[in-house]
Amino acid sequence: MIIGLENSCNTLFEGKPGGDFDTLWVNMQVYVDDQPAKFPKDERTINWICSLMDKYAAAWHIQWNNGTLNGTHPISLTGYTIA
Repeated sequence: MIIGLENSCNTLFEGKPGGDFDTLWVNMQVYVDDQPAKFPKDERTINWICSLMDKYAAAWHIQWNNGTLNGTHPISLTGYTIA
């Protein structure tokens, strides 16, 4: 079960072509906007989003996170969303 989205969806996003990313993304945005106390910083929000990922999507997140660790880009929800 996905933390915080128990009523919205019950599977992890794998990142496969044709996956229903748009629906998941809208659900995540609505939840984050509705629960600002749970997501005070971009880093917390990004880590939570990662908890909803599996397989290809999780691998993409790890690659993105490595970029923050080596200074390629800052930790920013805006940058994460664009990527």
